Amino acid sequence: MTSKDAETRFQELSETITGSKRLLILTHPQPDPDTLASAFALYKIARQLGQKATVFLSSELGRPENKAMAKLLRIPLHNLPTNPPKGARALVDTQPRAHAPKGSKEFNIVFDHHPLMKRTKKSRFWDVRPQCGACSTILTEYLFQAGIKPDRFLATALFYGIKTDVGELARTLDASDIDAMKILFPYISVQLLNKIDRARLPLEVFSALATGLNRAVVYGKLIVTKLPKDSPPEIAALLADLLLRNKGTKWSFCATEYKNRLYFSLRLLQARKRAGAIAERLVGNRGSGGGHELSAGGFIPIDKESFDELYSTLVERLTKILKQDYASPKGFLTREPCG
Repeated sequence: MTSKDAETRFQELSETITGSKRLLILTHPQPDPDTLASAFALYKIARQLGQKATVFLSSELGRPENKAMAKLLRIPLHNLPTNPPKGARALVDTQPRAHAPKGSKEFNIVFDHHPLMKRTKKSRFWDVRPQCGACSTILTEYLFQAGIKPDRFLATALFYGIKTDVGELARTLDASDIDAMKILFPYISVQLLNKIDRARLPLEVFSALATGLNRAVVYGKLIVTKLPKDSPPEIAALLADLLLRNKGTKWSFCATEYKNRLYFSLRLLQARKRAGAIAERLVGNRGSGGGHELSAGGFIPIDKESFDELYSTLVERLTKILKQDYASPKGFLTREPCG
């Protein structure tokens, strides 16, 4: 995007923000660091424009790093009330009908770096760039267009958001991501960054990971597993990342039963079959799913079927999509046949 284009887009965003009494910034369920940072940046931009703004979460933060990020970087987060106040509504790091909060269909502003969805085009203002590795990259551009020199909290949040989305999840790195990190680096706090990266983990996390590893099953080059009931979805993502590092594995899938929903995380080593598209196929019209080329996730409400029945259905469906032998599973740790 040229400097002139960036100025024009920022002007359009400014008009949308200031055209209402308040800006309500929403995220997808279980927001990750990129989501939190993007919401934080948009909040700061709105305040710079003299507008009231509030960042709402539709679910609690589960992963210890995310909790530490929100606390240490002083991100102003609020639980989404049953009846949200009136105002312009913004959605970051996702799009309507993807991971939008329940009951939220129409948005005035949408920022995302996932593939563009048709419904997003109905928003008054939207900026969707699938080529970017992180939504924080996009918001960094708008931040400087607003004339905001980020303090160490905001700069560290955006830097960490890009770092986790691009680095830890092995997504494609765009030149814009590199530029954004270079711009932010002089302002960040390395000390705060290290504290977030090394957030202390409760025993429950290790217990859940141990159970997930013991339950893991291998179907060819695919590893699948399920966590103990009530394990937060963030732990499923953590274990899916870990299992993909197993030598000879090309795909990993981890699910958990949490608040009457089956949440899952899917990881791919190579992007021959895009993870986001596979997640959408797994979910169908029963829930919500999507993501990137190498990482994706989603959820399905647990209604008529039990969690175990729904999990088995998804695993069988996934083995067919990836063309792995569903009839010959082996234990991941034991390497012995299991049925």
